Amino acid sequence: MSAHLHRNQLPPLQGITTNLLDLAWKHYLHKLATTPAAYSAFLGDTAMWTGIVTGACAAWCAACVGRPCSIAARCGLPCRG
Repeated sequence: MSAHLHRNQLPPLQGITTNLLDLAWKHYLHKLATTPAAYSAFLGDTAMWTGIVTGACAAWCAACVGRPCSIAARCGLPCRG
């Protein structure tokens, strides 16, 4: 791995692996969603649920991290302090 990668640039092997996995699951998806509308609807639902889960995780972290020990313990986090 080169030490001169830019901040938003993936290492070559990780980029190749990501592209191959993306190609494999989209090829499988084309078999399940036979029309362009069904394919687009599935990708839209996937993006929506990714956003919902990401938002829920962000809210959980904001509520738990850096709080007093009683709140951190309820969230299952170690106490700092």
